[in-house]
Amino acid sequence: SSVLRQVGGSSVSVFTDVHRFNSETGLNEVELTDEQAFSIINEEVFELLAAQGDRVLQADAFIDIVFATLSCAQRLGFPMADLWEEVMVSNMSKVGAGFVNGKLQKGENFVEPDFAGVLGV
Repeated sequence: SSVLRQVGGSSVSVFTDVHRFNSETGLNEVELTDEQAFSIINEEVFELLAAQGDRVLQADAFIDIVFATLSCAQRLGFPMADLWEEVMVSNMSKVGAGFVNGKLQKGENFVEPDFAGVLGV
């Protein structure tokens, strides 16, 4: 995966870190519904909204949103590293497209991600 860090000469991804956290805390053994996942992630989004103007609180909220999302998705059985790779192919196909309101648009070379293929559904 492209989200790597070096630890003792080997590469570790955030996906591995989140899986380790879920395993070591016992979260992988705790049932999680879609509604509970939404609530957990939504709580972190509200922290971002409350952090307006405070860079430290914004940083905390952004990383908590990412971590909570990855944790919940893994607990729900989504292969996040594989989905990440798929969305990167799609996102990179946007290179050269224009921006609207700070967001990169889908250009003529845009390729839809094949999430169904990754999920095998």
